[in-house]
Amino acid sequence: MPDFTGRASEIQVIEREALVGRHGQHSVTAVVTGKPGVGKTCLAVHLAHRMGVAYEDGELYADLRGVDERPALPEEIMARFMQALGMPETEIPGDTCLRLDAYRRTVTGRSLLIVLDNAADKKQVRTLLPPGAGSLVLVTSRNRLIGLESVHRCDLEMFPTSASLDFMRKVVGEDAVDREPRDAQRVAEFCGHLPLALRIAAIRLHSTCNMRMSDLARELRDERDRLEALKADDLAVRAAFNLSYRKMGKGARNTFKSLSHVPGADFGTGICSAVSVFEVRQAAKMLRKLVDANLVEQSEVPGRFRFHDLLKVFSREKMEKGPADRVQGDRRRMLTWLQRSALKVQSTLGGVFEVELPDSGSAEIDSIETAAAWVDSEFLNAVAALGVAESYDAPERVVGLALALSGIFGRGACPQQRCRGSSSAR
Repeated sequence: MPDFTGRASEIQVIEREALVGRHGQHSVTAVVTGKPGVGKTCLAVHLAHRMGVAYEDGELYADLRGVDERPALPEEIMARFMQALGMPETEIPGDTCLRLDAYRRTVTGRSLLIVLDNAADKKQVRTLLPPGAGSLVLVTSRNRLIGLESVHRCDLEMFPTSASLDFMRKVVGEDAVDREPRDAQRVAEFCGHLPLALRIAAIRLHSTCNMRMSDLARELRDERDRLEALKADDLAVRAAFNLSYRKMGKGARNTFKSLSHVPGADFGTGICSAVSVFEVRQAAKMLRKLVDANLVEQSEVPGRFRFHDLLKVFSREKMEKGPADRVQGDRRRMLTWLQRSALKVQSTLGGVFEVELPDSGSAEIDSIETAAAWVDSEFLNAVAALGVAESYDAPERVVGLALALSGIFGRGACPQQRCRGSSSAR
């Protein structure tokens, strides 16, 4: 893979685990997870090319079709692997239990490198893991495969800026990147440093006559057209996201769409409950499902979540295709939740503000500490909501929220938040 870039630390860790495992009592399993398009398969294939020679009995590869409507059955993969290792097709048992026994006997005692690409779930993977020592299994999945025991986990992140630019240099040539370095950096930022998006951008630049990096940067600037621009041949960021999205249940899909209304950088279960019409416990469950599918990620702050930039664009696209009354209803509930919560903060800080509002819930605020915690976590979302208020078609809610926030300001709450909020709303 001539354009493989970065991932040095991940490669080092997996190679070290594999080396230790070769002298242990169990085979080593490395599970590579991450968002759609982050490069999971590329890393697994690169590792297989680097390390395959160390496994004397050969390499096995299977696409488990985890995002298909019908993922591969483990017994199908067992039959393929046994044939690849020399067992005649006529000797492969038809009974599932007998086939599993035959598979385990076949792989036990061998030194194999096995790539299980695009796994659907832990059950599918667990059945195919070789017993005994001597082998390395590389698993890739868009899901986190929680519950798969005794494995080394590698959750791939986006490229850093330097790796993004190096990757584009390998695909499109050094001159195209280094001739317009600021525009190249902007393209990388518009791509969210997602390897698939970077590859598509570089392919488009390379294949479009007379296109310069500055032209591509201008085309990607407007996020409303960004996913449409990130298509080349059979590659498309939107299609990669959609494969994961359509595997989710209805509740998780609706939550994913509704979260696009949150205007700030991150969100918690409270505001998620407000926009999704789930009670808080169920909203937390939906968020866990989205995190497990790598459609939403946990932020550095405990209990807070966020979108990757391109996934937020994708979420907004899905939301805008829904009924207009549903969209406006989500937005009104979010504004009402923010206003009710802000009024509770104001009241806790010593103000009195009697306002009748629809019951969209509110944050649990019953002390100075919980009031301060709300300001720390949601104040910027509230200020950002005012910054995009013209799209909400709920002037009375916007005015009410502005008054509630001014009441918090008036009591001197969190001046640092005031400065950050003001700059983010401009």
